[in-house]
Amino acid sequence: MRDDNGEEPSGELTATDPTGCVQVRLDPQSGRLTDVALTTRWRDKLGVAGMAEAVMYAVIQGRLSYLDSRTNVPEDHPPTASAPLLEPDALAGLTPEGQRDAWHRVADLLESVNSEAAATISRLQSTTADGADSHPGHTGSDDRRNVSVTLNTSGAISGLTLSERWLGSASTERVVEALREAFQAAYESLDVAPGSDQPSQTPAADRIMALTNDPARLARWLRQEED
Repeated sequence: MRDDNGEEPSGELTATDPTGCVQVRLDPQSGRLTDVALTTRWRDKLGVAGMAEAVMYAVIQGRLSYLDSRTNVPEDHPPTASAPLLEPDALAGLTPEGQRDAWHRVADLLESVNSEAAATISRLQSTTADGADSHPGHTGSDDRRNVSVTLNTSGAISGLTLSERWLGSASTERVVEALREAFQAAYESLDVAPGSDQPSQTPAADRIMALTNDPARLARWLRQEED
């Protein structure tokens, strides 16, 4: 997991278990595991029974680092003032009536967002009251089913099992390969889970995100030049 000079590739996220026997690499953009490395003496320090816990610890630490990197701004890169969402002349040329219509469009869209939020909260409360889990874990295994990884709907690890009988005699290279295969299979299961390709339940909120990310498009929408 190091380059030819023995240095970590720039930008990647790595984490280890407390013994240093397990090191994982995560994609800094998705937080997903991309590689695993084991020291040659992992059996002496961890034993067969301690491997699953060590891998989970390292993956969870890596996930926490990923979340931290997504929410915190480095001290040497202080936040910069954001540009105005709309240019001063964005609505130039509109009649007073046209400007009122533009802001009515905004008000109507915001009202739709509030309705979607209320519906979402209602669904969550209904699920909690029923005690039903509508988002079961997503599990993947290696080709020989010696390693099984379970992820929650956000892609975080929630379970890991290894065949101790197999682990006792498997080579380090084979253990690493099986872990990679199991994680990849779990991510694939998550990506094709029912609902992942269904229409959004928050189209108004999605519309606001799209418009505010494209000021020129927002201006056209306010001028009713596009729906």
